[in-house]
Amino acid sequence: MITTRALEWIIERLLFLCAALSVLTTAGIIAVLAFETYEFLREVPVVDRPVVTVRATYAGATPESIDSQITAVLESAVSRVQGVTSISSNSSYGSARISIEFSSNTNLDTAAMDVRDAVAGVVNQLPKDMEDEPRVVKADADATPIMQMSVSAAKLSEGELTDLVNNVIEDKLAAVEGVAAANSYGLRAKTIEVRVNQTALASRGISLADLIAAIGKASVTAVELSRRSQN
Repeated sequence: MITTRALEWIIERLLFLCAALSVLTTAGIIAVLAFETYEFLREVPVVDRPVVTVRATYAGATPESIDSQITAVLESAVSRVQGVTSISSNSSYGSARISIEFSSNTNLDTAAMDVRDAVAGVVNQLPKDMEDEPRVVKADADATPIMQMSVSAAKLSEGELTDLVNNVIEDKLAAVEGVAAANSYGLRAKTIEVRVNQTALASRGISLADLIAAIGKASVTAVELSRRSQN
């Protein structure tokens, strides 16, 4: 005859077994669903559409001027490139950004070359006083750089190091397979100091303003003159 204690022991064990069985069954169902989902996602191809970005700067220009004089011109040019699926742009103070998305079967290098050719064909329609030509990058402008490095040299001047980065290092990094763009920052711009003998200028009937204007016409960059008295 089963005693009361024995009956309680059996009931406790049955409850435990039922609970354990429920947990194992639930875990098994979840595992099967997760595996099926994983298999499905693994079979679905990852589509990463090629994106090329065009950036242009025009110091001091308002968003309205940027949009009408630069963005609209560049958009019209790149819209005729083969394989373009969508174009988005942003015009802000002093800069324009145009992102061009291509179909998934488009070669990114070819697309970037075609965009460069299209931009080069309308450069003469852009404002004449733009300091730099538009830049074409094989990536989304909102993408975050994945590598940053610093350059230093004990035996080079700041100007020489700037030339090395601009003319050698940046180009070599940009040419590496898989690199969308290589940008350099914190460089030392070249400067030319012009020492003026105002007496000699005056004897020739040339004012300081005339000299500044002449230098400005010979250079595409803004000219700043630091006046220094001579003893």
